[in-house]
Amino acid sequence: MTAEWFRQTEWSEKHLAEFLARNRRSRGNASKAQHIRIQAVTLLQTAKPMLVESALQLLVEQYFPTFSRELDASAALCCAGQCCEALGRSDDAVAYYEHAVKREVEMPSATSGAVYLLAKLGVELGQEELVRRALSFLDAATPSPFPWHSYVVCGARAFLAALEGDSTSASAHAQAALNRAAISDNGLGWGRGALGAVKEGETRFHETITKLAAT
Repeated sequence: MTAEWFRQTEWSEKHLAEFLARNRRSRGNASKAQHIRIQAVTLLQTAKPMLVESALQLLVEQYFPTFSRELDASAALCCAGQCCEALGRSDDAVAYYEHAVKREVEMPSATSGAVYLLAKLGVELGQEELVRRALSFLDAATPSPFPWHSYVVCGARAFLAALEGDSTSASAHAQAALNRAAISDNGLGWGRGALGAVKEGETRFHETITKLAAT
């Protein structure tokens, strides 16, 4: 394995065995848990279905049974949700995202962004109550400085306004979402300006708000 043994972009039974052997030698549960989560995220980011499936399996078999109370558990749950979403398993994705949000309520210092992914997926699935639940959490949270987060919030509000028959409000919220999507610098400075930029343009969510903005 490479020096960064927990960031492998290829995976097999041999990779898994080597990873687990190396991870057993890590000091402390927090480090062990983090290594599993980072490896799962790395496999998810390849966008290759077989590796995404391996990422989910790694979390289900190696993270959740032992490390469900670790600080990054909400991030691990969020990653599992993203894996399920990428694999077309929407119901499972919703369950993982909601579990992650519940975990963050229990431990507010650990955030994963799952509630934004939940709102976005709710819009894509056309599930009003799911979107409302997500926004209820976001309304009570500190506003995020990242454009992608406000892009999702504005888009979700546009979706709900449209369902309520308020086309004017729906269009305004949708346009606000598109404006957030055009922001390339979040204003944080110190080399962090590009963090949280909107990089998607071909999702069902983006298609939905683009249509609403034009109404």
